[in-house]
Amino acid sequence: MVNKHRNYLSPSILWFLKKTGKVDPEEAVKAEATRLLYAAGLTTPPFEPRRVAHIQKVASINRSDISIVSQLTPIKGGFNITLKSLNAHDAASISRNTFSIAHEIGHTLFYDVESAIPSRPHGDLGSEAEERLCNIFAAELLMPQYQFKSDAGAIFKKTSNWCESLFRLRSLYRVSMRAAVERVVELEIVRGAVFVKWRWKPKVSSGSDVKLRVDWSIPLKEGRYYFVWPDKPAPNDSTFLRASAEDCLIREVARLKLGALNGEFIVEARSYDSSDKELSGASTHLPRSVLSVIWPKLE
Repeated sequence: MVNKHRNYLSPSILWFLKKTGKVDPEEAVKAEATRLLYAAGLTTPPFEPRRVAHIQKVASINRSDISIVSQLTPIKGGFNITLKSLNAHDAASISRNTFSIAHEIGHTLFYDVESAIPSRPHGDLGSEAEERLCNIFAAELLMPQYQFKSDAGAIFKKTSNWCESLFRLRSLYRVSMRAAVERVVELEIVRGAVFVKWRWKPKVSSGSDVKLRVDWSIPLKEGRYYFVWPDKPAPNDSTFLRASAEDCLIREVARLKLGALNGEFIVEARSYDSSDKELSGASTHLPRSVLSVIWPKLE
């Protein structure tokens, strides 16, 4: 039965399910990602999406000053993928482009490629549900479940902490830190933790007052629901500020009052270079961005 609670009922999604003979759209796009990796002979990370693009009739991948992150364009005999122009030498930009390419390849699954120019079935222009399916497809293509879980377990066995393990997974799979974190949460490799990425940036509302602020967080969803608002500054003399100024892992018990994090927690924090350090009007020698993993301290 189609998973209706995700609104997977658009004409293109239903057409895709009929074409693949599947009933669960999420499992169907994962199966397509596996099929493409197998067809391209990709068995170990990193899983480069450009290696599978031609199988889905993607003729070219280029950059342009478009207003959106990426765009798929049907052309005679296939597709073009256009990426927003980013810093080609910045690792964060490269990883974002990699995920964007995989995401756009996902959209090709919902086109009828039998005609001279691929077309959307029933004139369907897409939906939020399709965007979600393309993200699921991209995650499976770049970080296949079985391989990713195996690598995560092996890396954690060597490092004995999840902060360092995430850095190694990000490097091994050549994905963004957020993509790696979301994958370990989705696959329940790490449970009961909230992940917070901090970076030096001005306050969004005023464009000034540069501080170490929450860039994004992925909350604990078991028991209490912990959430940390984006843009919130790190508390004075906190683990996060100290980690930003050092080049080593910090692991300690800390008393936090940060969003819904109120009480004693076990905190892991590690700094890393980030291209967003260079802010207008700010020093180019700011301390580095920080990844933190936070668990409730058991009594």
